[in-house]
Amino acid sequence: MLKKIFMILLFFSQSVFAGDKIATTCHGCNSNDMKIRAGNVGWGEHGQTINVLDFTQSKIETYENYTEWDQEHGYVSHREIIRVKTSETDKKIFQEVSDALNELGNNTSSSIAPPDVINNVWDLPNYSRNKNNLTDYIKDQLWVSSITIEAVKDKARKLGFLSGELNKYWLPTANGGKVLFSMKIDGGIIIIELLEARDSDNNTVPFKVSDIGTYKFNNHSNIGAASGAFSRFGFSTSIRVGAVTIIDCDSSGKCRQVPPPKSTD
Repeated sequence: MLKKIFMILLFFSQSVFAGDKIATTCHGCNSNDMKIRAGNVGWGEHGQTINVLDFTQSKIETYENYTEWDQEHGYVSHREIIRVKTSETDKKIFQEVSDALNELGNNTSSSIAPPDVINNVWDLPNYSRNKNNLTDYIKDQLWVSSITIEAVKDKARKLGFLSGELNKYWLPTANGGKVLFSMKIDGGIIIIELLEARDSDNNTVPFKVSDIGTYKFNNHSNIGAASGAFSRFGFSTSIRVGAVTIIDCDSSGKCRQVPPPKSTD
């Protein structure tokens, strides 16, 4: 009797969740990569739809979780991720989101963040106001799509995409640097996240102390801005043109390189 009840509950659960839709992204992927990605997220209930979204190539592929049950013993005897035809509705929604993100990419690559938004990428580390000014500029000035940013979130949800990175872009800045940012959905809201910044001397700007490395400066405007950044991290520096290593000295006069040099052993 208990076995029969267990089997009834098992199949009831299977039918309730059949057809659930989830989505993930796979940037610059071929079909084999997309199937692997679908398999990584799609081992759910039988009939579950998995949309794999590639906004860098404006491509969507749809897969389905195929599950066979051992009815006698009550466990999954076979699972497989199978590619299926993407619904026309999902194709249309995906294309609307993809077009909007492509438009953001085109606007970003052809724009330069003005000096009143960010004068030098070295003004970003440990300076929340400058970071917020830049993300506000991206959302308010570079997003000119016919659909709103909030609509992107809602349309992505209809595809089954609830959280994660949609795409990322390089934005040139006024002083010859550039900033890499991503548009992502997190906790049900659209977020612009600053991922990386490079100055006009091609130095990668540290966003936190643990990212500090060795730098080479040729541009005097970068030297002044970098000195300010290191000061906000708590380091007093004297930077000149050429290779630069940050040394941290405590009140006793004991100094250490930041970060510590790698062992050659």
